[in-house]
Amino acid sequence: LRDCQKKTKNLQRTLASLQAEQGELYLNYRLEALERGTYLSQKAMITSKIETLSKEIAYYEALAMRIEVKHRQQVSWVKNLAKCQNQSVLTAELLNEVIERIDVEVNKSVTVTFTCLIGGDNHV
Repeated sequence: LRDCQKKTKNLQRTLASLQAEQGELYLNYRLEALERGTYLSQKAMITSKIETLSKEIAYYEALAMRIEVKHRQQVSWVKNLAKCQNQSVLTAELLNEVIERIDVEVNKSVTVTFTCLIGGDNHV
């Protein structure tokens, strides 16, 4: 998560720098320090970089969000598990957290897929 946040911040700084560069480029063009062709080619190059950076920022922000959601789910699961340690009956909340999928076959056999290892590595 920290890596995603760090990359996002670095990309945002680079994006701000490119946007400032694009503003200076336009100013130089308006002051007639640049020819139109030069201005347009440099603007196109900077605009392309800005679009690429914007996509990368969106990717890392979405990735960070997915990591945060997964982390919250794990924290919730651990809290529910801690609450149920001395209980002989599992709560619906804990079952929802522990069971990933239940498959019922035509021959009425049932397969339960858990989100964690039940019984440790020896029982896999």
